[in-house]
Amino acid sequence: MGVFPVHAAALAGLTLDELDEWLTLGRAGREPYAQLARDVAEAIAHDVRRNHLVISRAALGQSPPTADWRAAAWLLERKHPDHYILQTVRQRAAGTPPVEHERPISPYPSSWRGEA
Repeated sequence: MGVFPVHAAALAGLTLDELDEWLTLGRAGREPYAQLARDVAEAIAHDVRRNHLVISRAALGQSPPTADWRAAAWLLERKHPDHYILQTVRQRAAGTPPVEHERPISPYPSSWRGEA
């Protein structure tokens, strides 16, 4: 159900360093670690999709009473901060003090958003 890496390693009888080493070897194409890396990537994708569905259904008013979109968002923010956490941005107009505001980090590559 999408536990954090340190807990997944412990459940498999590994240390986090061992799991990281195995996944590094797998991403480099070394078997049997390559299959493990593919399986882990697929499990992470399923976990992300499940949390997205909870949030999307809540946004459409289709959320079951036991689903909490805030919990799903919390999980995404903590497990995948590069994609889901708000970042503080400082902007300064000429001759004015900087203004800080939060903005979401886009999960889409800049080329998809029409940015160069």
